Amino acid sequence: MSAAGQSRPQPPPPQPRTSSVSSGFFQVEVATHLVAGRIEKVTLEATSDYWRIWFDLLESVGLDVQLVNARDVKAAPGRPKTDKLNAVWLAKLTERGMLRPSFVPRRRSGGCGITPGCAPI
Repeated sequence: MSAAGQSRPQPPPPQPRTSSVSSGFFQVEVATHLVAGRIEKVTLEATSDYWRIWFDLLESVGLDVQLVNARDVKAAPGRPKTDKLNAVWLAKLTERGMLRPSFVPRRRSGGCGITPGCAPI
């Protein structure tokens, strides 16, 4: 058998990572995992205000984060119906540059957001 015909052992598939959401470090653990995996860009689909903590955290660790409007994502053909498939779909759309980032106002120092007269917590 030639070298080209020899089969190589396949690496094992990545194992799902689990973490306790109740631990206050879940978001930091995810951010650390993405940085360690050399992820360059993260796309978040805007749903209510749930994206805010993720956007701020991922951006603070140096990741390129873009927020996209859920309506724009729905308009893209081929949208899957499950969360896992949706995540893969968002990654593919991001790789191809097919998503238009939404405007995200920069937070003022002190972590109190864009609300005038607010005090840091």
